[in-house]
Amino acid sequence: ISARLRFMLVKVGFTLVGVYPRRGDQLQVRLSGALNPLVEVKRESGPEPADAHRLVIHALAEVEPPQTLAREFDGIARGVLKPAVLHTMIGANAEPDPLVDYCTTISQTLSEACRTSFGLLRWRLGADSPLHPFAALLGSFSLDGGGTWHTLPRRTYVEVRQPVGVSLDEVAAARVESLLQSQSMEPISHALLREAFGSEQGSTRSALVIGIAAAETGLKQLVSTLVPQTQWLIERLPSPPLTKMLKDYLPSMPARCTHNGSVFPPPKYVRSLLHEGVEARNKAVHAGTSPMSAPDVSRLLVVIRDLLYLFDFYAGHEWALDLISSEFRAGLGT
Repeated sequence: ISARLRFMLVKVGFTLVGVYPRRGDQLQVRLSGALNPLVEVKRESGPEPADAHRLVIHALAEVEPPQTLAREFDGIARGVLKPAVLHTMIGANAEPDPLVDYCTTISQTLSEACRTSFGLLRWRLGADSPLHPFAALLGSFSLDGGGTWHTLPRRTYVEVRQPVGVSLDEVAAARVESLLQSQSMEPISHALLREAFGSEQGSTRSALVIGIAAAETGLKQLVSTLVPQTQWLIERLPSPPLTKMLKDYLPSMPARCTHNGSVFPPPKYVRSLLHEGVEARNKAVHAGTSPMSAPDVSRLLVVIRDLLYLFDFYAGHEWALDLISSEFRAGLGT
């Protein structure tokens, strides 16, 4: 088998939700770079009458897999191996698997080709579309030149978040009324973070960029609140180095609420993750792609949520400390 398998076709595609064609039935473009994928956008009839004019985008590439993986691809093609069961890794810290890692890298490259191509098409034609129009389809591969397609193994992860509901009782009413009487408003940093969480499924890059912006904005707001004389400079100067400010400047600020008289920076593990996030954000802004994995971005956003509530606590909202995770609180002072 290893001697027979040299090249195979790999295809990854998305349905474009809320995008409608103006004219023409199909578009094909060849992208240079990794894998040199052929990107195709076409109309495709769906199962429902409303889907009669939906658009689908695919990126197709010919690849030469490592011969060490040839037997496994052949096994999947013959039905001996079931990729959805045997080769799907669940969990952000899953053990390495050569086949899954290889297929995931290809899938990510082709997915990015789809997103880049449609972004250029939308920009160049001035076309309207939702912010994140991509509904994922499974990747597939073919060993016979496209006659038969098989599910492409890929790495997935599962994250469970317990939604926090809205309490509609007298206690909640009293808390909101207290904030209203003090003329408080929800900080813009929290609104930005919600936008980042909302962008996770559609674009890891957007979630990363907006999430770091939320953290930087939150720090600026805290400095302006606690040291009003710096507000003019804070509002007009570029964002200061986030992790350095958190470690060196935050503990010296005149916080309105403290931990037994101390103002601690966020835990060391938080500062490390934020540093990685800032570096990844800078690369994403300049290179256009996110070098941070989806699980890492997800964890980063959760950490930023804790950080923003820490800022709220130092700004004088004593209740904010109760909304910070136990892991974050336990790490304060490290």
